[in-house]
Amino acid sequence: MKQLTVYILLLSFWICVLPPAHAQPEFDWMQTYGGEDTDDFSSVIQTRNGGFALAGETMSFDVDDYNVYLVKTDEEGAETWSRTYDIGYYDNCLSLIQTGDDGFALAGYTGEQDEGSSFFILKTDVEGEEQWRRTFSRAYWNECYSVDQTPDGGFVFAGFTSTEDYTAANYYVVKVDSAGELVWENTYGGAEMEFCMSLVPTGQGAFMAAGYVVSEDSLGASCNFYLVKIAGNGRQIWSRTFETDTWDLCLSITHATNGGYALAGFTNFGQRMDIRLIRINDYADHCDLVWEGGYGGVQSDICNAIVNTPDGGFVLAGSTNSSGAGSDDFFIVRTDDAGEEQWRRTFGGNQNDRCFSIIGTPDRGYALAGYTESFGAGGADGWLVKTGFDPVSAPVMTNPSIPQGLALLPVHPNPFNSTARIRYQVSQSCRVLLSLQDLTGRRIRTLTDGLINAGTHETVLNGNNLPNGIYFIVLDTESENAVTMTQLAK
Repeated sequence: MKQLTVYILLLSFWICVLPPAHAQPEFDWMQTYGGEDTDDFSSVIQTRNGGFALAGETMSFDVDDYNVYLVKTDEEGAETWSRTYDIGYYDNCLSLIQTGDDGFALAGYTGEQDEGSSFFILKTDVEGEEQWRRTFSRAYWNECYSVDQTPDGGFVFAGFTSTEDYTAANYYVVKVDSAGELVWENTYGGAEMEFCMSLVPTGQGAFMAAGYVVSEDSLGASCNFYLVKIAGNGRQIWSRTFETDTWDLCLSITHATNGGYALAGFTNFGQRMDIRLIRINDYADHCDLVWEGGYGGVQSDICNAIVNTPDGGFVLAGSTNSSGAGSDDFFIVRTDDAGEEQWRRTFGGNQNDRCFSIIGTPDRGYALAGYTESFGAGGADGWLVKTGFDPVSAPVMTNPSIPQGLALLPVHPNPFNSTARIRYQVSQSCRVLLSLQDLTGRRIRTLTDGLINAGTHETVLNGNNLPNGIYFIVLDTESENAVTMTQLAK
C-alpha cells in the first residue's frame, strides 16, 4: 500500500491561484492512498478523534472487481488502517458518515454483471470491522448517493431507481432501523426522469432530497434542479423544479448558516460547463428562490460538493479544466452569503485530478477528497488535500472587557461532559439566532432564535443526547456574526 505525504510544494505540483478579491487559504498537505490499480474517494469526513475517514472504491486489492474502500487516517492524513468490502461484482461507496457509536455507515451501490444494481448500506464498528450490511432495489438500476443517521439511531439513504434503458427513473429513499431492517421505502417523481444525488435532514424530522429532473416536450429535452421535501414517515411534503433555459444538474445540497438551503451542481452549455449555485428559503408547503449564481472559466468547471461557512457563505468543490496545471484539477470556489465570489483556486498536476467531497475542518481550513492521476503509484489513487486557514472565514474575535456590538464569550467548561454555559452580549435589541453546528457546518440544534434586549445573555447546552466530538457555536444577528468552538467529551 502506498502513501505520499507532501508538506512543501513539489515542483511538479502546481497550485493555480487566480487574482483574488480576498486572501485565500494556503496549501497545507496532501496524501495519496491505494495500490497499483484504480482507487478513488467519493466521501471524506472528520472523525471525532480529529483524524479523517475516506470512502470510495478500489480495484487494487482484488484483481477481479471493484470493492468498497474505507481508509482511516490521523490528523495529518497518515493512514492508520484501511478496509475493503466485497459485496458484489462491482461496488462503489458514495457516502460515508460516522455513527453515534463511533462506528461508520457506508452507502452506495453494488451490482452483478448483466443484473443491474442495488442500494447497499454497510455498518462497521470504530475499527472498520463489518457489523451488518443490507441491499435494496426497486427497478433494474438502483444507485445510492447519500446517507444520514436519524435521531432514533436508524438510517435514511437516498438515490434513484430506474429501468434498464434509463427511460424511467425516480428518486428512491429508504429508511431502516439501527439494525438495518426496513422501516419504509418510497419513490418520488412522476412520468419524467428524476435523479436524486444528495439528501440532508431539516432538523424537524424531515429531509430535503436534491437532484435533477430530465423532461421532454415538443421543444425538446431539458434538465433542471429538482428538490423534494420528505416527512419523517416518507410522505412527500412538496417538490419544486427550478426551471431555466439551460441544462442544469444538481449534485449537492447543504444547510445555509443563516437558514434555508443551498443547491449546487453545474450548467451544461454544450461546449463547456459552469458551476451553478442557488440559495432557497424553506416554508411549510413550498420554498422560495433567494438568489442564484454561476462560476467558471472558458472551459468546463463542475461542482460535486458544497459546504457552508460560519459567516453565511459557501465553498464549492469539484473539478476544472479552465485553469490549473493541466487536464482536470481539484477546484474550490468561495462565496459570501449573497453568492458573490470571494476567491477560487486549484490543486493538481499534469494529469486528471478530480474532487468529489469537501468538509470544513476545526482549524478553519478545508479537506478535499477524490482521486489523482498525477501523483501516487497507480493509474488513479485516492487523494486527500488539506488547506490551511481560510482568512475569509475568520471568527469574530471578541473581548468581554471591551464594549462590542456582538460578543460570544468563551464556553464554560470547555471541553464539557454534560452541560456547558454559553454566554453572549449584544449592544442593542435585535433578533438573535444561536445554533450548534457539527464539523460539516450542519445545524444540529437551535439554542436561541428570537428578539432579545441589549445586555449579556446565557443559555445552557445539554450534551446528553449528542455524540462526543467538536462543535461550532454560531451566533448570528442581521448584521454581525461570531463563532467559537467547544468539545464534548463524556
